[in-house]
Amino acid sequence: MLECKEKTIDGHEYQVTQFPAMQGMKIAVALAKLFGAGIGGAIGSGSVAQVMNMDVSGIVAGIFEKLDEEQTPKLILRLFSSTHRDRRELNEVNFNDAFAANYGEMIKALKFVLEVNYGGFMGALEQAKLIGDQPSSAATEN
Repeated sequence: MLECKEKTIDGHEYQVTQFPAMQGMKIAVALAKLFGAGIGGAIGSGSVAQVMNMDVSGIVAGIFEKLDEEQTPKLILRLFSSTHRDRRELNEVNFNDAFAANYGEMIKALKFVLEVNYGGFMGALEQAKLIGDQPSSAATEN
């Protein structure tokens, strides 16, 4: 069942409903294409601490650094597709009204969307043994 989380950001009430699995995976692929090297390197290192310390804020910042003026708004609208601000859906028209000259709030809201939808991702990787504290080679030699 999809959960809905609420949070007040800069005096506005946000409701974020988790993405359905297929939509969430598609967006995750788009994000992974942007940040694959950083995420892959952290996972490949085998260090839980390195992966768990990857801050959602870094992903938000990277969205603006790695994309162009056409792709960034499209990805952000996809990320906000299950979000309401003051009970209004954040579609393209409402997005423009809500965030005109208000980019700080937009970044905070975007961070909340990522936390709701992907916050448990790193923990799931660890549980699936895709990452974890690997024994050092010295510890495995006899």
